[in-house]
Amino acid sequence: MRFVRDEWVPGARAVFEKSPGYIPRQERASWLAGGKHIVSDRIEWVTIADQATAAAALQNGEVDWLQWPLPTSFRRCARTAP
Repeated sequence: MRFVRDEWVPGARAVFEKSPGYIPRQERASWLAGGKHIVSDRIEWVTIADQATAAAALQNGEVDWLQWPLPTSFRRCARTAP
């Protein structure tokens, strides 16, 4: 992954993209060592300071993951299986 400096907003957003010349290593993965395969072409790391706003963004599908959700937001953010 490479950092996309043009899309960086300090304190608000960082973007990472798969490097154009990426070639996965062929050896077997072993925890932090060995071959790894990138499965995402792009990652956007967005900072949302207000926990209620972050929980609402997850619930509305605007973000896919929260790093530090408040325990009170678990029930609100839980999705039921179809």
